[in-house]
Amino acid sequence: MDAKCPRPFERTEFRHKRLKQYVLGHRGELLAALLTLARSWFVAGCPQPDITPVGGFEDWTTIVGGILQHAGVEGFLANSAQLYAQVDAESIQWEAFLKTLDSVFYGEPFTVAQFWERMNGKTYDEDTRQSVLAQHAKDLRAALPNSIGEEIDREGRFKQRLGTAFSDRVGRRYGDAQFRIERAGEDSHSGVARAVRNPGDLHN
Repeated sequence: MDAKCPRPFERTEFRHKRLKQYVLGHRGELLAALLTLARSWFVAGCPQPDITPVGGFEDWTTIVGGILQHAGVEGFLANSAQLYAQVDAESIQWEAFLKTLDSVFYGEPFTVAQFWERMNGKTYDEDTRQSVLAQHAKDLRAALPNSIGEEIDREGRFKQRLGTAFSDRVGRRYGDAQFRIERAGEDSHSGVARAVRNPGDLHN
């Protein structure tokens, strides 16, 4: 769905201001309308929609898509290619990020606080006689996925977003080397994680 505005959560001009309350209050009418649409599609011989079934959800795709198309509602799953492209772009970012984590922490456990310290690590530059970001700090900053990098200068927000991102992606595999985040230790609330690659793959 495209709200066609930068901050859709701030919109106020809705047909039904309290949508959940409206649905509960008009449940019978809405179910009757849905059943009418489904019955019309069934009586017409269950015509197939002009869409490619989604793998693993073939029945759902053809039934829901067929009912909507028969009722004249166009656009079902029309944005699938765009959504998949966005997911692929995020996957590429996370693969590169986890690869960098693996090279910096060598598969050892770390906390979000330790990541923050490593990302802001300094070294002394003999030429300029100033403290500058260490190479591993530059590497981590450069590899941050867009969704996390937005908060790079706000320590509290950054740590919170990074911790949430790790929790949401525990066990999810990226790339041929199957880079992934794993919890370190038995306590799922300890906040200790580690970036690992597929067993058998060695550090470069």
